[in-house]
Amino acid sequence: MAGAFELLREKRPALDKPIWLNAPGFRRVTMRRRRCWRRVGFGLVLAIAWGLIGAERARAGSLLLWGVFPPHTAREALADGYGRAIVKEFGTILLASADKACLDARGIDAARLETLGADLLARYGQKLVDMPSSIVDNETVAAEFARVAGPNAMAELRRLTTAPSVQTYRERGRPARLDRMVDRIAENLERFLLLQRRSLARSLSPLILASPQLSRIEAADAAADRFVRQNKADRKLQRFVVLADQWDAAMLDAMRNNPAVLRAIAPNAFKGIEDELEAACVKPESVGSK
Repeated sequence: MAGAFELLREKRPALDKPIWLNAPGFRRVTMRRRRCWRRVGFGLVLAIAWGLIGAERARAGSLLLWGVFPPHTAREALADGYGRAIVKEFGTILLASADKACLDARGIDAARLETLGADLLARYGQKLVDMPSSIVDNETVAAEFARVAGPNAMAELRRLTTAPSVQTYRERGRPARLDRMVDRIAENLERFLLLQRRSLARSLSPLILASPQLSRIEAADAAADRFVRQNKADRKLQRFVVLADQWDAAMLDAMRNNPAVLRAIAPNAFKGIEDELEAACVKPESVGSK
């Protein structure tokens, strides 16, 4: 477990460092100002929780660009390096939270409990990942994007996704996208248990642990930034960066104006997990029971 804890205790990258993208026509804003705009404008927590945006104002390479690129799955994220560390830690937490007599009676050992935990995170995490598709109006997003970027912008954006330089750029942002998804799964599980006034032996949430994403998130974002700067003459890449930011803004506007989004609660994706935990001899304690 030393390796997993070591991964989980990496220092959180600073969130107040301004980020500038120098693509032609790009709206130069700082990370702090974008975060403030999102908080004032709409439910930032919902957008972050669902993974449509990143808490740190992700670059275009780190944005999921939901509806443009095939989405990553929860199992894909949990099978990656940081995801495996979270899965292993979750298994250890479940073991520490379980009734030992119950485990012995049912023949459940640590390895089986870790496998169960991985499956729970993947299945309920996927429900979290899938939530936006049922409530975000694609036509509204497309209309807002067309208003901001032009009537042919979506077709152009999709064409640009096939450009080799764009694909390289997106690949460099993949570790950040996967790690942020893992964080969202862990954080929303934690929020669900808190809403239920339940707790495990200790927290899984990277935010509560004060040990968030791996440092490779910052490294991946920096690599994507460098790639854009080093390829200023690549018109397709530069145009993609501009359109990706405009698409991001259109998605946020569509969410802000959708009453269904305001009523949705991301942690509810984990509803039912408490019953499965109890069936595996893990009964979350009521908060304040000790």
